[in-house]
Amino acid sequence: PASEQRNAAQTTGASPQQGRCPNSPPQIRIVADNREFNSGVARDLLRAGAFVEPKQLEVGDYILSDRCCAERKESGDFVQSIIDGRLFEQMIAMRSAYQRPLLIIEGPDITAVRNMNPLAIYSAVASISVDFGIPILQTRDAKETANLLYAIARREQADVKRDVAIRGEKPQMSLAERQQFIVESLPDISSVLAKRLLCYFGSVKRVMSAKPEALERVEGIGPVTAEEITRIANEIYPEYNGKRGRKEEKGSGKDCGGGDVAGGTAGDAGNGSND
Repeated sequence: PASEQRNAAQTTGASPQQGRCPNSPPQIRIVADNREFNSGVARDLLRAGAFVEPKQLEVGDYILSDRCCAERKESGDFVQSIIDGRLFEQMIAMRSAYQRPLLIIEGPDITAVRNMNPLAIYSAVASISVDFGIPILQTRDAKETANLLYAIARREQADVKRDVAIRGEKPQMSLAERQQFIVESLPDISSVLAKRLLCYFGSVKRVMSAKPEALERVEGIGPVTAEEITRIANEIYPEYNGKRGRKEEKGSGKDCGGGDVAGGTAGDAGNGSND
């Protein structure tokens, strides 16, 4: 159970060196995010002889030294994080906080776990490696991940003599990063294509309002992708109630599901389409 694994990590000793022979090499210390104790990685790290310290980490899953941080993703979660947009936010945070960030993908082939276009997955992999300069390491299971983490931590701490340090909060995304993030959420749009679209049209609004033939002028955008972007940008949201009048909704602060929202209303959205 996760609680037993967490307790095992905490009862390794008040100090990583407690109970060790004076001439023995220093015990390898690894800081692990609390949520990682639900996996078998922490247990296997303990078995390997590491001192595993649980912390609530804002950036990364495992801190291996003052410059090295690793994010671990199982294959399915890696693909899901592309879909929901978490992946690139996490890569930006690691790249900003640590000199040597790493991404570990654990499990089966990433193109076989979800019904997603393999080219979109490979585009994300290419962006992480080339645009962010973050190495991607593949492991088969939790034990192999633990062995890899231990080997890296040992090299950093025992060979290079680096300390372990937790760095930074998650940085706020810049305006350009937020704009790119929005465009990347469109189907089959990689970070490279998002940059091309923004460079060509100049703003998110212009990308969303562009006609298919205009979108196709951007290198890498075909007719199918162009039509899908146009459809998503112009299709009415299924729960939108267009019968509600502007005066009726003004200041009500309720969304179409009944929850409070800050800002405009569904009526405002309909009347502001030409802004």
